[in-house]
Amino acid sequence: MILLFFFISLWLGILSKSCWYIFLCLFIGSLLISFRKFGKKICIALSVVFTCGIGISFIKFSYNTNTFPGIVYQVQDNYYLFNSRGEKFYVYEKNNQREVGDILEIEGNKKDLEFNTYESTFDFASYLRRKGIYSELVPKRIKNKFSAPIKIHKAKKIFLSHMEDANTSIISSFLFSEVDDSAIYENTKCLHLGKFLSANGTYVYVFIKLLNILLSFLLPKKWAEMGSVGILSIYFIFTFPRFSIIRITLLFIFRWVNKYILKNKFNYLEIIGISGMFFLLINHHLAAQDSFVLGYLVPIALFFIKEAVKQHNKICKKILPIILLYMFLIPFEIKFYNGISPLSLIFQIILLPIYLLIGIIGLLCFFRLPLFTPLKWVCDLLESITGGLTKISFEFYVPRFNPICLIVYYFLFLALLYFVKIKFKPINKLIITTQLIYLGIYILPINNAISNEVTFINVGQGDACLIRNKNKTVLIDTGGLTYYDLATNSLIPFFKKKRIYKIDLVITTHDDYDHYGALDSLKSHFKVKSYIKEANMFPIKIGDITFQNYNKHVGEFEDNNPNSLVIGFNLLNKNFLITGDATKETEKLIMEDYPYIPCDILKVGHHGSNTSSSYKFLKYLNPKEAVISVGKNNKYHLPDENVLLEIKRLNIPVKRTDYLGSITYKNYIFNA
Repeated sequence: MILLFFFISLWLGILSKSCWYIFLCLFIGSLLISFRKFGKKICIALSVVFTCGIGISFIKFSYNTNTFPGIVYQVQDNYYLFNSRGEKFYVYEKNNQREVGDILEIEGNKKDLEFNTYESTFDFASYLRRKGIYSELVPKRIKNKFSAPIKIHKAKKIFLSHMEDANTSIISSFLFSEVDDSAIYENTKCLHLGKFLSANGTYVYVFIKLLNILLSFLLPKKWAEMGSVGILSIYFIFTFPRFSIIRITLLFIFRWVNKYILKNKFNYLEIIGISGMFFLLINHHLAAQDSFVLGYLVPIALFFIKEAVKQHNKICKKILPIILLYMFLIPFEIKFYNGISPLSLIFQIILLPIYLLIGIIGLLCFFRLPLFTPLKWVCDLLESITGGLTKISFEFYVPRFNPICLIVYYFLFLALLYFVKIKFKPINKLIITTQLIYLGIYILPINNAISNEVTFINVGQGDACLIRNKNKTVLIDTGGLTYYDLATNSLIPFFKKKRIYKIDLVITTHDDYDHYGALDSLKSHFKVKSYIKEANMFPIKIGDITFQNYNKHVGEFEDNNPNSLVIGFNLLNKNFLITGDATKETEKLIMEDYPYIPCDILKVGHHGSNTSSSYKFLKYLNPKEAVISVGKNNKYHLPDENVLLEIKRLNIPVKRTDYLGSITYKNYIFNA
């Protein structure tokens, strides 16, 4: 048990760099528990370990040079990760043939990580930083010093080539953590299952147990267990650096050494503590990665849950651990999916055997057993079942917990565990009721009922503006990318974070793809009550807001842009004007038609292109603030420098989605 506390102290120390007051409070809590259990000397030692963790978190290698000798340690189709004397880099190389273990000497320049990100989508730069990668290395010349003898990347491609196209993606994701774009993945995402199944590696445990049984017919138990770990080590090489497999492999090695060499000197929790400290000392950046967090928190939580219920009857000992573990994982579910699916626990129980089959048969295929046909059958079965389950699933939309809410939730959970252990039923019921009320208040869209909000959503090179008047919602433009589904990957997750269950009205300003392209997918995957794009439908009233179109000349031009709707509305005691891609010619006609248009917040026309936003129009509107919706490093080089100069000349502050992400204006009805 002491080694577990040392591991937790080191872990909290490393994490304290990101949010010091939270992790310091957690450490003080663990210190109080350890003082009661182990005494003063151990508490002093834990404090030293915690301090060492803080120091370790600041370790960072950086060299001022143009030549970087090092080793490739992770490979994807269009990039690889490279370690040069402790400094780690992202290196872009399309369709590269690099292999893990290749030793290279790269001449080039470092630059900051910079990738296009959209609202609520995967932030690749943040992902790399969590792995300790802070720079991109741009090669000028690459010299291959040594080629890895084991062609891992090539072997994976050959293995996957035996699969049918429909199943390649799910198998690749399951066995090698590659990007998954299969229908099964979309279904498991809807059911809130994918993240947990990929992070915990349950099928690997079952695979090892089966190997132990088979090898025990041929070998003594000691060597059967060693043989199964040896076979797993081969898979470990081909999945490197997938942490869940590394963790399981080394955990089995530690357990074997403890059992047969050290004669069970360490218990289960101490082995977890030793392995956790081992990994953190090798790579402290693991501390904040989901695979590490889930990989260690779940077995620790499960151990204490089982300890809490072991005095109960047989039925409770089977059911309570499942329920309590689900309660423990709820904050993770919210983090991964922006919501809670009440049926996900049942779905996990139903689907776990099928996932185990896919994992085990996939591993057997990987080791050259020709079981591709049964594997296809199981994948097809999984797709059918998950497709059916999505029709009966439902979820509550919830933004992720802030640190304070998270601490309150887990404090209630630990209190529940304690009183479950001592069988004090009146307090159990009170705590469960309190926790359910706490979750219920957090889930309910109470905030929406008492506030109004306008958000210019970061959809890259495009436009999308969400207007929420209490629980009434209007979306003006949807954005649209030909290579990416903005609806399912950006807009809908954003709505979930905002606890929005429907869009009352979608308006598109005109028929350019970057303004309407995500519409069909949005209507397919989310509740959209009505949609308009016709100028003759205005003015429109939704809730307390009246939307006015100021372009009376829609349909008079051959091109789309001058036919853009120019939509004005008042909310938050501000007048907003959204101009679509309206051209300078349209602006001139609007100024002739209207002697005055109220405008506090202007959504600058055509993403800041010089075809819009004439100086006269900007001066005529005289907005207090301008918003430019534009993609980072876009190929059109927008916003145009001349437009920015004209805006600056009028002393109008500018906000840009490529710099700030989504831009939100909000107030509460009692402050209106």
